[in-house]
Amino acid sequence: MALEFESTHEYYLKDAKMWYCEEHSGLVISRDYEDRVVINGIKPETMLKFAQEIVKKSLEKEVTPKKKATAK
Repeated sequence: MALEFESTHEYYLKDAKMWYCEEHSGLVISRDYEDRVVINGIKPETMLKFAQEIVKKSLEKEVTPKKKATAK
């Protein structure tokens, strides 16, 4: 049985970079390779799906015409 807990952790890393680390099987978020967050146990397929959704939403945002505010 694995130790599980329900919690929210928030971190602020200015100008952080993100990448997938095969050695850790997870997502690494770091600003300078010293301060970093590693989330282990993420499959490459999960990362690919995540990236595809970001691209899809970004493209949809670019294609969708912006509604102009109308003055009353």
